[in-house]
Amino acid sequence: MAFTHGGGVRIEAKGLQETIKALRSINKELPREFKKGLKQDAKPIITDARNNAQSIARTGAYASSMAMRTISNGIRIQSTDPGAGTIEFANAGAVYLSGRRRGLPVGVPQGNPPRALVRAVLDNEDAVVDAVETRIEQTIRKYLNG
Repeated sequence: MAFTHGGGVRIEAKGLQETIKALRSINKELPREFKKGLKQDAKPIITDARNNAQSIARTGAYASSMAMRTISNGIRIQSTDPGAGTIEFANAGAVYLSGRRRGLPVGVPQGNPPRALVRAVLDNEDAVVDAVETRIEQTIRKYLNG
């Protein structure tokens, strides 16, 4: 799993692009079905991330800004909230570094960082990896059994 700038996380599996190409050459529906399954496997992450976000920022804006998308080699979960980095990682006592608010304190949620999305990824990583491995095995069995 890789964390990206701007409040996002990308879940990738090595060799997945090659696997998807091979599946596509066998049956064009297999890769679509497989990717839908990956999204389903990662669902506990976004559910927990939204719950975590709701508990730290009661407005629900941060929680509702999170979305999961299928990409060519995995899944991307990202927040469109411009304050996602601050909400996730800022420590108490943080100040603005630039702009007209430079030197003023940043509103930082309670709790230790990471607070929502990254915490959900870390909490669910083992379960998601197991689910994806099982999905890969099921897809291979489905192909072999016809």
